[in-house]
Amino acid sequence: MIKDKIKNLIKIEGLLESLKDVPSMTGCDIDYSSSFSVDRKRSYLYEVLKGRARALTTWRETPESKEVTALFTVEEGECVLYFPGEPHLVMPVDDAEISLFVLE
Repeated sequence: MIKDKIKNLIKIEGLLESLKDVPSMTGCDIDYSSSFSVDRKRSYLYEVLKGRARALTTWRETPESKEVTALFTVEEGECVLYFPGEPHLVMPVDDAEISLFVLE
């Protein structure tokens, strides 16, 4: 999981090269729930457009785990990128607006 501003993601060595190989990026509706999601083939990029959100992850080796191992507060203008196989849960705070892109 990486939390930063989108413009800074391109500065992370190796990440830009990996993203160039992504065949498509699709905007999606967000299904807010209280349980972690795991996708072994796709990366998920959440961007906070307004307000703030909480971004959580748990043990990658134990997909059924509900124990939070990392939590970030993602502020307006920031994003969080989850890699394939990484459990993720993003929850808006108050009236936050969040966009989601699935990298396939």
